[in-house]
Amino acid sequence: MKAKFKSVRQKRWKTASDCTLTMESKKYSIVDFSEFGIGFISKIPFEIDQKISAEIELQGKKFGPYDFSVSRIEDTCSENKIVGISILKDCSIPVSSISGISMAEAIISESLSSASVIDPQFEIQVNKLKESFSNIFNKIKGIEDQHYIESDLEKTKDFEDNFTDHIAQRLSGFLPSELKKLYTSIKQMPEEKREFHKNYFREELGEFFFSSPFSKRSFNKPLGYAGDYQMMQIIYNSDQIEGDLVTQCLQKLYLSHPNAKAVRNRRVLMKEKILEAAGKNDECFVLSVACGPAREIADLVESQDQSVLDKLRIFLLDQDENALEQAQRNIYMAQRLNDKSVQVNFLNKNIKDILTDSLVSANFNLIYSAGLFDYFNDKSATAFAKSLYEYLAPNGRLVIGNFKSVEENQALMELVLDWYLIYRSPDDMKRIFEGFSDSLELEQEKEGINLFAVIGKN
Repeated sequence: MKAKFKSVRQKRWKTASDCTLTMESKKYSIVDFSEFGIGFISKIPFEIDQKISAEIELQGKKFGPYDFSVSRIEDTCSENKIVGISILKDCSIPVSSISGISMAEAIISESLSSASVIDPQFEIQVNKLKESFSNIFNKIKGIEDQHYIESDLEKTKDFEDNFTDHIAQRLSGFLPSELKKLYTSIKQMPEEKREFHKNYFREELGEFFFSSPFSKRSFNKPLGYAGDYQMMQIIYNSDQIEGDLVTQCLQKLYLSHPNAKAVRNRRVLMKEKILEAAGKNDECFVLSVACGPAREIADLVESQDQSVLDKLRIFLLDQDENALEQAQRNIYMAQRLNDKSVQVNFLNKNIKDILTDSLVSANFNLIYSAGLFDYFNDKSATAFAKSLYEYLAPNGRLVIGNFKSVEENQALMELVLDWYLIYRSPDDMKRIFEGFSDSLELEQEKEGINLFAVIGKN
């Protein structure tokens, strides 16, 4: 049997646009390079195995000359060809030197160009906000250093709670309108400038806005998306805030944001929907889609008699196994502390699989998804809702949540937290969900910004 060999192509680097290959007084733009070869663009024809001598030039610095042999010729969509050449003799291309110059030039060019690209009015607004934050936070740190001379820990905690509550309240009084101005400015810019200005805003104000576990997690997205189960846990545990005074102030600012309040409100609303379904059915099958930490189920255990819990058959579905484990812990602790029990099934499934796979039961009295559809476009939202609708029992209800757009709220979510949702109006909800259902009603939680389509099946 003949041995099989796999050719391995050397790692290649892109170059700056002004990196050229010079041969016979002609300059060619280099596309990429490795230690042993170069790809460049040419209108002039070359032949395979043709021998050439050339220099590499970047930012006035020359490397070579080196002897090469043409090893490949590729067509492009224009009359140009991409010519690949391999270095001859026992030497290599100085990759580190060329990369070093390219990176250094990219940093300098980008930094010098930013000053002229940044909108002057936007820069003034950002600097004004930065000065205000710097002033406030420096004074908070000074107060903290001074106050902790106090030895009475109870008084210190009382001071912290009242101090940070009031700072967060005052910040929430002026910050949304300031962020809205910046957010509106960015939206009115040409698309190619928007991301640049967002990054400028975050670079200038990041040290203030990201001094909180909530904002750090939202921006860094350790699980790949902002609204993961840990974020929901933080929002639910809004009374459990630790850290220095600055951290506490910012955490309270974010957790008192209308969207965070709406998340806590919908937890109560989902609990009420479950009780409503349980009141109509002796055996009540309930499915929560993208359940997260499922704190509403733990709330039921804590608040309801065992006779109500005995009716319930709960199915919690999430594609994140860690979310299901957190939900299990929350429910287990509630059962243990209250000496009660409820039947819960945990389904670790990809959300998309519901479109093709069958679930354990196709006769749910209630299906709800409070925080998933904000990430679906209209076509996906309709298709997914239709699939869930098919799992309802006669007289069952499908409850779907979606935030509506409030520009001041959206400004903090997108500009600071990098948390993007697809916002929908009541008319949008009707348009998306009305076509396939027997009945459709719209509800909202107490803040009035998290809408719910309550879809009925006769």
